[in-house]
Amino acid sequence: MSRPKIALLTVATFMLFLDTTVVNVALERLGAEIGGGVSALQWVLDGYTVALTVGLAAAGSLVDRYGAVPVALLGTALFTAASVVCALAPTFEVLLAGRVAQGLGAAVVVPASLSLITVTYPAGPARSRAVAVWSAVSAVALAVGPVVGGVLVHAAGWRSIFWLNVPVGVAVCAGLAWRSVGGPVRTGGARVDGVGVAILGAALLGCAVVVIDRRPPGPAGLVLAAALLVTATMVLLPRGRVRQNAVLPTALVTRVEVAALLGVGGAAFAGLYAFVFLVPLSDQAAFDRTALGTGAAFLPLTVTLFAVGLVAGRLAERFAERTLVGGGLAAMAVGTGVVGAGLDPSAPWRPLALVLVGAGVTLALTPATIALLRFAGADRAGVMTSTSNLVRNVGGVLGVAVAGWALHAGGTSLPRGAQLVDRVGASLTAVAVALAVVAAVFLLACPPALTRRGLAP
Repeated sequence: MSRPKIALLTVATFMLFLDTTVVNVALERLGAEIGGGVSALQWVLDGYTVALTVGLAAAGSLVDRYGAVPVALLGTALFTAASVVCALAPTFEVLLAGRVAQGLGAAVVVPASLSLITVTYPAGPARSRAVAVWSAVSAVALAVGPVVGGVLVHAAGWRSIFWLNVPVGVAVCAGLAWRSVGGPVRTGGARVDGVGVAILGAALLGCAVVVIDRRPPGPAGLVLAAALLVTATMVLLPRGRVRQNAVLPTALVTRVEVAALLGVGGAAFAGLYAFVFLVPLSDQAAFDRTALGTGAAFLPLTVTLFAVGLVAGRLAERFAERTLVGGGLAAMAVGTGVVGAGLDPSAPWRPLALVLVGAGVTLALTPATIALLRFAGADRAGVMTSTSNLVRNVGGVLGVAVAGWALHAGGTSLPRGAQLVDRVGASLTAVAVALAVVAAVFLLACPPALTRRGLAP
């Protein structure tokens, strides 16, 4: 009886992840219409992701306390209303406010959908397949964003990418309200860790301001951002020992296998978000590709994400996480490096590189998600899902922020021509090297439990 709800929440999840990257191909036209330099364009992306990440810190406890369906209904309604605000925004400030509200609404839908899957399917092949489909849908949404955005911007302007959410959101809300089946409402659960959410929010917002707005300028800003994150982590971990609903559930995240899987998830998102920020920007600004052409060029990535996602659950049942996750990160590194070495979108090797990135993302994330849910169990699936997506989205925020920081290198306007190509190429090369290092560390120092097929809690 919960499966219709899972289908609706999967549709909602697709819409929410789509909105993370659908804006990318509209950035140049959006900046021309409402103003703002590179920093403003980064905030359009990271405003959503920061809000999503902070919201995820509270969302797991809300889902575990009140149930997946009621919380998801509220989140989808907020996201839909915020999409109207974005579509009508007359200024950058109003658009940013709408993007923040979208992120907060999206935050509760993600753990709700996975929590309902965990309650509906017992641990084993059925749950692995369900999680794999959910992961494939999420990954495809991230990758298809530039394609959908390109079509919409070309046909109806940048505001259409937000109007698209409205009928979908209304339909999902109606379906969730009409069908009363779903996960149980657990009103006896622990309350949200408000102090922990505030600490995380302040640290993440501080990191974004430091890196995006270059305060202080130069490498000192990156050092300060890292210090903020480390400090917040050191404050939040002790809270997790005494609070069941803490932002960072210490008993879970300090387990070496969980920590490793969370870390590679954050790295994969950082690499993917930086990639889909830099490449469309380069294709349009340096090579005069249209938004439609830029989006269409991402089709190899999109198709690969979907195709590999369909079999990733079965692969997770047959192979150890070390093989799949480590190999996936390595494939991402190679694909990103190839694109960075030759940015011309008409290069014959571009489609193959996009295939490697798409396959790598899916293989790195889907088995990790399945394993993390095994560790959590049904009772804490919401918290584990929120924690996992929180870490991944922190990676995404930092990926876009640092990519933009490297892109303008002390300037406030977008570089053009050969200068833009050089900076994007160097940034993608740095991303590839970082992913390769993470892959090597994971493969060489992987926890023993992740080197055997069928990870047990």
